[in-house]
Amino acid sequence: LRTVAVSLITRNPFQPRKDFDPQSLGDLAASIKEHGVLQPLLVREVDGGYQLIAGERRWKAAQKAGLQSIPCQVVDVIDKTACEYALEENLKRQDLNDLEKAQAFRDYISHFECSIEELAKQLSMSRSAISNLMRLLELSDPVKNALHSGKISGGHARALLPLEPVDQLQLVGRIQAEGLSVRKTESAVRELLGRPEPAAVVSEPVPAPQNFETAPVNFEPAPQFEAAPVPAMSEPEFSSEPVPALSIEAAREESEELRTNHILSLEQQLTDLFGVKVQIKLKSKECGSVIIPFDSNMEFERILNTARRAG
Repeated sequence: LRTVAVSLITRNPFQPRKDFDPQSLGDLAASIKEHGVLQPLLVREVDGGYQLIAGERRWKAAQKAGLQSIPCQVVDVIDKTACEYALEENLKRQDLNDLEKAQAFRDYISHFECSIEELAKQLSMSRSAISNLMRLLELSDPVKNALHSGKISGGHARALLPLEPVDQLQLVGRIQAEGLSVRKTESAVRELLGRPEPAAVVSEPVPAPQNFETAPVNFEPAPQFEAAPVPAMSEPEFSSEPVPALSIEAAREESEELRTNHILSLEQQLTDLFGVKVQIKLKSKECGSVIIPFDSNMEFERILNTARRAG
């Protein structure tokens, strides 16, 4: 741990976060004035000075508070690792908006010539979550500005992707004026594209099993032959076991029918939020479970913190 002059520290060129809330920065500066910097910055030595890896908000607040020096932890890492540290810190703290994440992912892949799969593994995220975020960069600039300023959500923005820029902008106006939900926005997009609405899922009633003990049984008379006597007909045997209302296969098919487009959309939104493949499994229209997988304690903590902030 070293005490480093604030003037010797430069910004991390791989920092994905572009905007810092002035009010939040002012509050942190006031806290630093009173209590000092409680958590050291993470830096590396570069060209006779120090380059930030993590802690830019604290660095800016320390300057605002008038500090001349600041505690730092100095590490020796390559560019790729410095970029990964910055990404992980911001993702863990939910400091980045969707566009900043998307641009950071694209910059990382371009600069270090890696695949989406490699980045997903490095960040403990799903490939689909990274791909879906990067698609936001395909939006027209006015729509990206609306997303960046919080006028529309990431779910709204993803729904707009199939549209031409002029239609995207028109629908952004409707989202703000009419307060359209993501689901209603998706319907509006389908309407503009001339696509039919998905058919509503209707569960057909399953007939009750027949009670074979009381049901009448009709037997055809045995044919008569001259050459031989007609043998006596024995009473047919029926099992006393009840006939199940649904086979296992039928139950599985009914469960799949319950997975409406809305549920699939919710799964995708949760997948994007938590960065892992989330599954919603329905037992009935009003009962089921949400499955959020994790591969490590660190990933579990990240998911838990995300859920707390979302709540």
